Amino acid sequence: MYICCFNEWIILNAQRFEQMGMAQNVRFNDGIGELPNPTMVVEHSYGQCIGQITVWESGFMDFEIIDIKSGEQLLWEHRDLDGQPDFGNILEEYLKLLNV
Repeated sequence: MYICCFNEWIILNAQRFEQMGMAQNVRFNDGIGELPNPTMVVEHSYGQCIGQITVWESGFMDFEIIDIKSGEQLLWEHRDLDGQPDFGNILEEYLKLLNV
């Protein structure tokens, strides 16, 4: 459920990210083998920063931003999702730091 909801949000915002010049890479893990909990990982790069958002089907979510030049971690958060998450609200600071 959470991966599907997050994927829909990413698709809805893909054009916005592209227009801003943000590179985006999306990966899925189907939950077979070493990582039994399916995940969706979205990586962004924009300006001097790289960001990564990971959503687990179980309802966990992590996101972080790192400054490319200094290696400094500018943001790291963990969330426990429930119900119908508002990813725009949850990721507001993430997107602000990436200047989107």
